[in-house]
Amino acid sequence: MQTIPINSKFQLDVQVVLEGINHLDTLSLEHFAEKVNTLVAKRKAVSLSEQETILLKQINKGIAPNISNRFNDLQQKQRISKLNNKEQSELNTLVDNIELQEAKRLEAMITLAQTWNISLEELRNKLQIKPNEPYVW
Repeated sequence: MQTIPINSKFQLDVQVVLEGINHLDTLSLEHFAEKVNTLVAKRKAVSLSEQETILLKQINKGIAPNISNRFNDLQQKQRISKLNNKEQSELNTLVDNIELQEAKRLEAMITLAQTWNISLEELRNKLQIKPNEPYVW
């Protein structure tokens, strides 16, 4: 029978521990069982592969706040027709860069969905990713 080390000097036989647990009232036993089930679940939990970790980091990478703020400022100016040529060029560059980053994010999402054998929609729900408006998927 396996023993359970209590500290460096003491060990208890698993059967002795079970006999002690048997004396718990029902509520305490249920609480204890929940904790044991949590330990078992943690041990059984699938750890992410290196590729999955990289993909999740890429999916969760956001647009830098300074870029997002500048984009919003220029977009606001564009709506009221107050952009000069230099600002329009800057806005076009920001749009291209943001679209490229979003395309890489979508590519990572597709790869991860394929890795997990689920649809893109299921992945989006599982990761609680809410699409920005306007969105195409």
